[in-house]
Amino acid sequence: MRIAGHPLDPIQALVNAFKVCPHADPAGPAFAVPTRDGGMAPLTHRLFVETLRFCLEKVGVDPSRFSGHSFRRGGATFAHRMGVSPLLIKLMGDWSSDAYMAYIDHTTPTDLARLPRALAMAIAAMA
Repeated sequence: MRIAGHPLDPIQALVNAFKVCPHADPAGPAFAVPTRDGGMAPLTHRLFVETLRFCLEKVGVDPSRFSGHSFRRGGATFAHRMGVSPLLIKLMGDWSSDAYMAYIDHTTPTDLARLPRALAMAIAAMA
């Protein structure tokens, strides 16, 4: 989904990524990075995590606290906080187990207040 004009717009991020690699092979991997010999290689999980940690260190964040899995966990947590149902989080995250529940089961006072507030609003709407 486009978030037009926002720095985290995924469509614009993809367009920008392809602009960075204008000589990428259209039949090759979607995400390729330049190699030392001038060629292109697929962006691997290892390279992604190494680059993530390098960038985190440069901005003063402890890189040992992050991995590629941080995005999966963070995505599930963010979706839960936005009110997305746990079943949809499980489906969209392609989890075959209920392990994702450990990531979204960080109940805050705001989370605890959500259900009584919703029930009160529904009851008031019936009156």
